[in-house]
Amino acid sequence: MANTIGCGAANFPMKYLGVPIGCNMARCSSWIAIITKLSSKLALWKARLLLVGGRLSLIKSVLGHLPTYYMPIDLMRISIQKKLKSMRNNFFLGGDIEEKKMTWLRWKKCLASKDLGGLGICSIFGLNIGLLFKWILRFLRCSSDLWVRVIKNIYGSHGGINDTFGNRHSHSTWGGILSSIKRIKQKGIDLFSYSVRKIKDVL
Repeated sequence: MANTIGCGAANFPMKYLGVPIGCNMARCSSWIAIITKLSSKLALWKARLLLVGGRLSLIKSVLGHLPTYYMPIDLMRISIQKKLKSMRNNFFLGGDIEEKKMTWLRWKKCLASKDLGGLGICSIFGLNIGLLFKWILRFLRCSSDLWVRVIKNIYGSHGGINDTFGNRHSHSTWGGILSSIKRIKQKGIDLFSYSVRKIKDVL
């Protein structure tokens, strides 16, 4: 087909718009690109020359959303989450790359919402889970889409969402999404309870 159209043919794994495609995201090495990108951003900023308000704004507007393109369908490894958390925390404290600074405020307090006395910094883990859960909401809402019909043929009419037994397809992309949401539910957080249907007047 590539010869007929007259274009090149790439091989997996590859990068598309800077995001790794076809890699085994269960390996920490597949997430190194996001650490490199975050480090390059921090290298351009001199944390010690910025006021705390400026550092907080940069964390919220740039560093908090930078991993978004890497986490839409895969659960980020815990070790990568800890590394990114450490880098953001160190920058907020005013330290440059590889510079250690004394912690005056717990990072969990920084992640808490402003209503709870925190700073409202985005949690990477929470963002990751939210992006994964969006696929389940799309599955329930867009039943006629081709990818939804493929999932139903493999996992059943409900896509395996209501299954309480172990997921035998946990190594697949959809199976990994289901496993992540179910592990959160086992910890007492039912994301479906936070989902609300809204009917809007289109007239």
